Amino acid sequence: MSKKPIHIETKSVCPGIFNLLPGPTDEAKLTWSDGSQTAGCGYSKEEAIAKAISKGK
Repeated sequence: MSKKPIHIETKSVCPGIFNLLPGPTDEAKLTWSDGSQTAGCGYSKEEAIAKAISKGK
């Protein structure tokens, strides 16, 4: 049986004017059904979540 994400938490890591700077702007932390956790960063919340999911599989 494969594990599944049961909780996703996202946050902006470059608030305000700093969003204009290059580099990841969002971070996602996932908690998996087996209790493990993974994190990912990206230029959008969706990209950050996708990277965290790929690390957890």
